[in-house]
Amino acid sequence: MTIRIVLAAAAAGMLAFAASQLSLRTDVTHFLPEQAASEAGILTKALAEAELTRGMVLSIAANDPVRAHAAARELAAVLLAHPEVAWARTGPARELADDLYELYFPARLGFLSEDPEHELTALTSVQQLGEQARQLRARLALPGASAFAGLASRDPLGAFERIIARVRTTSPGLRIEADQFVSLDGQHALVLVQTRPPAFDTSRQAPLLASIDSAFERLREQQLDDGLRLEASGINRFAVRIEQKIRSDTLRIVVVSLGGLAVLFMVFFRSPAMFGLAILPPLMGILAAICLGILVQGDLDVLTLAFGASLTGVAIDYAIHLVNHHAFAADGTSATETARRLRPTLGLGALTTMASFAGLALTDFPGFREMGLFSVVGIAVALVVTLWGVPALLHREWKVSAPAERAARGLTRGAEALGRHRPVLIAALGLCLVVAAVGLPRLRWSNDLRGLSQLDPELLAEDERVRGRLSQFDTSRLVVLRAPDENTALARNHELSARLEQARIRGALEGTRSLDALLWPADLQRRNQAGLRRDSGLIDRVRQAFKAEGFREDAFDPFFADLQQDPPQPLSLAALRASSLAPLVDSLVIEAGDEFVLVTYLRGVRSEEEIAQAIAGIPGASLFDHTALIDGLFGEFRATTLRQMAVGSVLVVLVLAFRYRRWRPTLAAFLPSVMAALLLLGLLGLHGTPANLLHAVSLLLVMGMGVDYGIFMVDAAEDPVSLGATLLSLLLSCLTTVFVFGALALSSHPALRAIGVTTGLGVALSFLLAPTAWALLAAPVAAAGAGGSEASS
Repeated sequence: MTIRIVLAAAAAGMLAFAASQLSLRTDVTHFLPEQAASEAGILTKALAEAELTRGMVLSIAANDPVRAHAAARELAAVLLAHPEVAWARTGPARELADDLYELYFPARLGFLSEDPEHELTALTSVQQLGEQARQLRARLALPGASAFAGLASRDPLGAFERIIARVRTTSPGLRIEADQFVSLDGQHALVLVQTRPPAFDTSRQAPLLASIDSAFERLREQQLDDGLRLEASGINRFAVRIEQKIRSDTLRIVVVSLGGLAVLFMVFFRSPAMFGLAILPPLMGILAAICLGILVQGDLDVLTLAFGASLTGVAIDYAIHLVNHHAFAADGTSATETARRLRPTLGLGALTTMASFAGLALTDFPGFREMGLFSVVGIAVALVVTLWGVPALLHREWKVSAPAERAARGLTRGAEALGRHRPVLIAALGLCLVVAAVGLPRLRWSNDLRGLSQLDPELLAEDERVRGRLSQFDTSRLVVLRAPDENTALARNHELSARLEQARIRGALEGTRSLDALLWPADLQRRNQAGLRRDSGLIDRVRQAFKAEGFREDAFDPFFADLQQDPPQPLSLAALRASSLAPLVDSLVIEAGDEFVLVTYLRGVRSEEEIAQAIAGIPGASLFDHTALIDGLFGEFRATTLRQMAVGSVLVVLVLAFRYRRWRPTLAAFLPSVMAALLLLGLLGLHGTPANLLHAVSLLLVMGMGVDYGIFMVDAAEDPVSLGATLLSLLLSCLTTVFVFGALALSSHPALRAIGVTTGLGVALSFLLAPTAWALLAAPVAAAGAGGSEASS
């Protein structure tokens, strides 16, 4: 009774805690390396968390464009009040013009020349100044030029005007009509939104997206133009949609798994109560793993939860063995005595299975580590509940059903026949080796997992439509520059910008967006200021050139007064970030630990090779191809997984050796899992299916569970009386595992589907190859089992 109370209290407590505290996330950075071992890993994580991923573009159309503009302004006003919105803009910030003047006009002469030692003389020659004077005179002749005259008196060189032209190049391809952002065709009003949470923080992004939809629906209801339409673009929308699908998949996996298991138990045990008893350990294990995950990390990844649901098919094996062996046991044997007798076998099987999942828990990828920890904890708790909780709930008089007894007899006769014909077992092993020998050389490993990340086609089409309304830069191919500090980064970025401009002139690309258009190195600004002040003849040349074009001699006295004063401090990044230009700056600067990282966006790339050559030699600069680097990261993890599989296999053999103390049973217990893995890879090679990271992860699972089958077969050979119960348990274990991982195969998420198919097939092969363990045993199994078994007694 005490154990029943403890189980009930633990289940109720964990369920209440999980229901109240569970928070799910969809964060791609959790499936990238945590440590700084890979530059690509650091950079990819930084990009995924950067400001540029927090942005959204809302596109509004209506039968009347004026109404679309008004709706955009109304929607932006509503969003500004939302706590998860950093800003929402329908046009340039009202304070932008003032900020541009206050920031750049005092520092304008510092941005005059990129090479002041060689270019200032030409820029301030009488001929060049005369051309500047003619252009200024034409500008002043235009209507409304009186406001510009005050600026011109202090800037006859046109330095401020050049700065404004450069700043415009940092705009993300927007048209502006009457202070309203509009699409390139002018038919859609645009709202730019910056969210506070990262795109992959779906617990905060989902309510925000719902609020946007609700706010727009209210706008539609308030006006009569039923042509008002909203489309949106943003990484957050894909992250939320993926989480919603995986949540739905998790429910489907649980329902299908439990339904399949219930049918299986009704066929073999004819008792719903027995199904509830067998399902208790895995459910307790999953609950415990969820609670521990919440306590350790505060939340769980949705992929971890979906993957964890598959533990049902693994952890239920232990209860199946206990129930079967107790049913086949002699009269008077209690469930507690049966559990005590099975404890070494079940413990060893659970230990080797946990070792396979522990390989995931020891990686540098937080997402896979979370999966591994979840699985290890779930299996350990399930084992404890099976050995000490289930016996207290299992009826002493429980007996095997007729279907189960018939199945056990048939399996026993087949196994004993194989035991009498060891050459058949050896031939089966030989066939596996032949398939592996032929298929493995044809096996091709692929690091490209794009096919395993299926995006909603409707959402993707909408996203592409909205992005097509802007002049978009390629966000998957960037030039990234890393430096130890701000000054070094700005100096290198200036050189980078100059080289990319030469590449643009040669036709390698159409354009760039760079911080260099907003900010030059402090040293370069000082050199410009100092060069102008050292030029003793500059004032006379200005007067001469502009007088020749009809300007008064004293028209530019304010400019001359500025030259005679000490130069202002160089413009800094901090000043830009404190102004209305912050959104432009933040999209070009990435926080990456102790490093300073600048991003240059590319448009219309025609020759990656020429771009790579152009930036070669600049310290810390690299052409960032996001897709290629992600492929490299997963290739790195796949190789690590295979290495860990080899190390884990050695550890499993050592554990088996410690348990059996003899080489034959040790290798015999390990043999089915190795053969199943080799056969699975050989079949993939023969079929022409490229293997990838997920196949490597699935092999870990297959080998961990395959070892259990080998262990049970070896122990059954040494205890032939239990052979029937063991074989029936293995069959049911295989079927339950295939049911669960088959349910994963029904997932809409390609990654879960790939794991489900591969693992389900691998476990089925492990079961079929389980009898091959007897090929290495010294004593004939048939002789051991000739006296009968529980099933045939």
